[in-house]
Amino acid sequence: MNRIKIELDNNQAKRLEEIKNNDKKLKARKKATVILHKSNNKSIEEIIDETNLSKRTIINYYHNYLKYGIKFIHNKGNYVKSSLSSVKGLFDEFDENPPQTYGEASQRIKKLYGISLSESATRRYLNKMNIYTKNSRKVSRAIDTSLKIKR
Repeated sequence: MNRIKIELDNNQAKRLEEIKNNDKKLKARKKATVILHKSNNKSIEEIIDETNLSKRTIINYYHNYLKYGIKFIHNKGNYVKSSLSSVKGLFDEFDENPPQTYGEASQRIKKLYGISLSESATRRYLNKMNIYTKNSRKVSRAIDTSLKIKR
């Protein structure tokens, strides 16, 4: 297995120590702790014992730190802003005429706004905006619930 090495300069180490000891957010403190431990060549097992985080979480923290640097610590995982966030009228468009599937929604977005998105990216964005397709589980559950209440 490849060993991930993180080397910190003095400024990075000081900043991470500051976050680890003083940040208001527990998650930021944990991320800083993991990166500091890894820079001191601790094994994943040792870090798991000290932080009670899963192996997958620790590895994700390493990779995100290597990819984004220290700014990933205060970011909630949304490293890339959605290309749909600037689109106006999408909510009204889908409210008036909801798509049957996320694939259809993706095609309509491409046709209307010229933005190509995968079905899963379209689903994540629309669900964040509380927009669901006619065939989505949440809509069918709501219909089932309303039918049960009426009976």
